[in-house]
Amino acid sequence: MQIYANQKSMKFCRTIRIWIACLWSATIIFSSAMAQAINVMSNQFVNVDGVNIHYRSGGNGPFLLLLHGFTLSNEQWEPFYEKFFKQYTVIAPDFLGHGKSDRLDTPFSYDRWAGIMFHFLDSLNIDETSAIGHSAGAITLLHMLEQNSHRFRSVVLISGALRMSSEGINILKEDSYEKANQGMQSYYLKIHFNDRQRIDSVFSDIRLMAQQFPTEQVEISSSLSSLSSCTVPVFLIWGERDVYFPVEIALELYNNLPDVRLWVIPGQGHTPVWEAMGGDKQASASFPDRVMEFFDRSTGK
Repeated sequence: MQIYANQKSMKFCRTIRIWIACLWSATIIFSSAMAQAINVMSNQFVNVDGVNIHYRSGGNGPFLLLLHGFTLSNEQWEPFYEKFFKQYTVIAPDFLGHGKSDRLDTPFSYDRWAGIMFHFLDSLNIDETSAIGHSAGAITLLHMLEQNSHRFRSVVLISGALRMSSEGINILKEDSYEKANQGMQSYYLKIHFNDRQRIDSVFSDIRLMAQQFPTEQVEISSSLSSLSSCTVPVFLIWGERDVYFPVEIALELYNNLPDVRLWVIPGQGHTPVWEAMGGDKQASASFPDRVMEFFDRSTGK
């Protein structure tokens, strides 16, 4: 009887061990599948104010809106998607007329872009988000902060402000696809799907923007005054040698925003954290972590 009992006990233990091993394997497979699902980026469209906006989304967690620069697309954020996916649900639209998004049939306006971006968030049922914008994306976020800062938890502005240097304006007034180097021309063709007409339209918009964009501080005094009451935490990231938005312009924002930090990257220009665009390698590597640390502090994590 004792031998029979021991055999039953041994069989029971083996069964338990097999069951635990199966459960552990299933857990690993499920965790791996979840991780893969989180890292999958989907491409979607949403109709906003009569135009189709293409956006990429992926990740898991609080919302993070990524706004790219003029002439580019949401492809600009490709080097950083993977890290942001780990903590945030990333939403990265193509601006109007860029990438796969429709072009507006009205003259370019940052106020209009800002309004459409709010409607874009509404269409996705996003009431509040953190955001990162580069150049035109940063300018759009500044207009959004003026219009309704309560929609943002925290904001990162890279190389974009409410006024531009005269030198930068003069460069953009004459800017075109033909003036880009061969590498950038190939990149433009890639992100705009070999559509030269679309690329030329984007450069037409940027030349129009340059004609109306402020260059003097007095022209933006009311906007700076409005931003001085903005309580949203803001992280300014700037290249020391930005021709379009010199550091002195970044300092105007720094001196008027109540809750702000500034990171000036030595020796860098307008794309300081994009290594493929001439940015600093170390700054590019540390950028996602520095931004996420800022977001964590801003939300009290």
